[in-house]
Amino acid sequence: MFVGREVERAQIEHLLRKAREGHGCALLVRGDAGVGKTALLEQALERVTGFRILRASGVESEAELAFAAVHELVAPIVDLIDRLPDPQARAIKAALALEDTETPDRFSTYAATLGLLAAAASEQPLFCAVDDAHWLDQASAEAFAFATRRIEHDPIAMVFSTRDRSPSSFSAPGLPELRLGGLADEDAKALLAANAPSLLPSVAERLVETAAGNPLALLEFAASAPQTDAGGERLPVGEAIERVFLERSLPLSAEARRALLLAAACDPGEQEGLWRALDSEGISAESIAEAERAGFFARGRRLDFPHPLARSAIYQSARPDERRAAHRALGLATGDPDRRAWHLAAATPGPDEEIATALEKAANRALRRADVSAHSAALERAARLTPEEGARARRLLQAGLSAEAAGQLERAEQLVAEAAELAPDRQLRADALARRSYLLFDRGEFGRALELATAEAEHFSGSTAARLLTASGAVHALVHLLDIPAARAMAERAAELAGAAAYEDLDLCHMLAWTWQLSGDTHKALALAQECAERSDVGSVLAIDLAGHFIFLEDYAQARARFEGIIEHLRETHALGNLAYALDVQARLELAMGRPGPAYRASLEAIQLTEPLGNDVALASVLSWLALVEANLGRSEDAQAHGRRSLKITTDRGDRFNEVRARGALGLDALARGDMAAAAEWLEPAAQMLAEGGVRLPNRFPIDGDLIEALVRSGKRAEASDQLGRLIEKAELTESHWAHAVGARCRALLVDDAEADDAFESALELHEFDSNELEHARTRLAYGERLRRLRRRRDSREHLHRALETFERLGARPWAERARAELRASGERLHPRKPTAHERLTPQELQVSLAAADGLTNKEIGARLFLSPKTVEFHLGRAYRKLAVRSRAELIKLFAQESAAVERLKV
Repeated sequence: MFVGREVERAQIEHLLRKAREGHGCALLVRGDAGVGKTALLEQALERVTGFRILRASGVESEAELAFAAVHELVAPIVDLIDRLPDPQARAIKAALALEDTETPDRFSTYAATLGLLAAAASEQPLFCAVDDAHWLDQASAEAFAFATRRIEHDPIAMVFSTRDRSPSSFSAPGLPELRLGGLADEDAKALLAANAPSLLPSVAERLVETAAGNPLALLEFAASAPQTDAGGERLPVGEAIERVFLERSLPLSAEARRALLLAAACDPGEQEGLWRALDSEGISAESIAEAERAGFFARGRRLDFPHPLARSAIYQSARPDERRAAHRALGLATGDPDRRAWHLAAATPGPDEEIATALEKAANRALRRADVSAHSAALERAARLTPEEGARARRLLQAGLSAEAAGQLERAEQLVAEAAELAPDRQLRADALARRSYLLFDRGEFGRALELATAEAEHFSGSTAARLLTASGAVHALVHLLDIPAARAMAERAAELAGAAAYEDLDLCHMLAWTWQLSGDTHKALALAQECAERSDVGSVLAIDLAGHFIFLEDYAQARARFEGIIEHLRETHALGNLAYALDVQARLELAMGRPGPAYRASLEAIQLTEPLGNDVALASVLSWLALVEANLGRSEDAQAHGRRSLKITTDRGDRFNEVRARGALGLDALARGDMAAAAEWLEPAAQMLAEGGVRLPNRFPIDGDLIEALVRSGKRAEASDQLGRLIEKAELTESHWAHAVGARCRALLVDDAEADDAFESALELHEFDSNELEHARTRLAYGERLRRLRRRRDSREHLHRALETFERLGARPWAERARAELRASGERLHPRKPTAHERLTPQELQVSLAAADGLTNKEIGARLFLSPKTVEFHLGRAYRKLAVRSRAELIKLFAQESAAVERLKV
């Protein structure tokens, strides 16, 4: 009997109604053990009509089995796999062990999970119910969270239940939550009356009070009410329920209790193995029936407990030797090699290389299914069972690296620290120490990362000591703390230590080129980057880093050629983690060339891929560059949101490097809006940090021109002049074309009217040597503004028109509006401007439309952007209506007419 919960039932019914109408949504039901989460789900499943139902449950003993819950949920619809794009079809087949293929990217598997659900929903609305989500394996949890964020335009309802205060509680940021409390007293009494009608009213009152509205507690307490002491110890409800189950098991025969323990130690989904184990242990049918009569098993072929608390009570109350015996029996009975390895590991009281090897093989199978979390867990358990120290350290280090790939940075750091402590081999120890230092950097613990690497390097020599300084987080930490002289000194010290081998170590070379570049030693940096870029693996992070040097060293042609090759390779191999980084750096290239439209497209895709990685340093970087692009495009609300979010991450971590980026974006947004005081407020501290930190490459953080303009327009000419002097000094040091041209524009803003023509003409000549069209147009705008104020209206119009044409072609809306305002002030009558496609579309609509204009099908667009075909169709339909086009051909024609869109990325 189901009582009460009218509000909660209405919320789930509303969710189902929205899904039926094509508006997919998800809900997370939270509550204590036994509070009725499963009953609420079951009641919804019984009442729903018109939906195809898919179900899965998290199981504690399956939490280390890769994609176990995904397999359970999609098992009824695996026949739809062939509808997926090929990369996703291969990924999901590998994840579900339907094919033995090369290791897929985990994002492809997440996207394939979404794609399968969307394919099923295209035939009939889908209701996915996932119970006990706190026990999901991590790969499934991440796949489900990924799907919940992308079903809004598919007829899919997803409901998850999770236990409060569980250390592994399921979470999906942004997912609506329903907190399930205890039943109201009247509902609790009605439940007791229906299930225990013979209880005295006084006893019922006491049970209602004791159970605190927990339905499972009510029913189990009622069953044992005659034996319950009303004045006894008051336990937390969960513990009290477990005690009731335990007390119920005590009168059973030893054989029936053994049957219960085997079932408690077994995965509920592995019933055949359980029955074989029961048979091999000589458990009789009568003993199983005895357990059934006691209320532990439902009658039938499937042996499972009425509630997870019953399972936990039986398992935890058994002696260690009894639990080991149960796992041994199950391990020998199961036909699944992964389950066998885990059961035998649980059955082993001490080190055992044979079982450790079996677990390592299970780990490798998990990796082939793209579950780095399960790979890490299996390797860690294997390491605990490894007798030999060197092999144990190796397995711990590999477990740590996989934990890092899974985003478990704290656990990864602990594992590699243990590996370093154990490793008898000095090279292995150095590798583990270097990685630990990098993990500390990645977690924002810059001081610890630096201290660990530098202290440990003292115990090594030669190239090993050098790698401890450059393959660790030490140089990264110094750069992000903005101590560039110290970072450079460390990289150069590493090169001295490595001697002749220094230039064979690409990590070391990257650190040298990076710190030389930031120090303003651009010739040395460019020469080294050119030599090393040829030797890097095209799909590696190092290849991206080395190609990135060419952007700020202003070798744009080489940067573009390299990034086209890198991104093409990463798309073909579906290495989406590295693709996220490559797209972020590609956006920097486009922005350095003054092309905010293509930069925006790359940044949008980068942020989609970076968000789920769980790396705040990377996220802060992507957010700040995205905000800078949005500021140039006039998407001010988005720029402020992303810039402030980046700033919050960076200030919390003491990451001054990315803080300057975030301040630069927020300052540019204020400048573009005409708020000069706010622009200066954002940018002055950033400029001070760069000066104090020894950053002498002006285009690495392109804030000088914006700050000088804000100061000039705020009447702070002396401060502007001082900042200009610093910019010109850096321009001369680095021979940066960008800095020379922007510096000349800023000088023209400061000179007297009599010198303005010469100053601006000089600036325009210098822009001819730089590829940044946006900065060139900003100089023409400033020149036109000065000429209009000198009442030379005809002369001003020439520059203002040319600036306006460039701004509108690039999609730089705030600068275009300023140019139009100046032209109107000069007496020119302008026709109202029709908004461009970029301005009329949301970011998602723009991404989808540009992909469609590239000739991709809806299925291919969905695969690239991790959207379901229905969502692609929705956004494309909205774009068609907003742009008044009726076909892809018309869409392509429209974008071809708008030069901003013509310049989009060709990758």
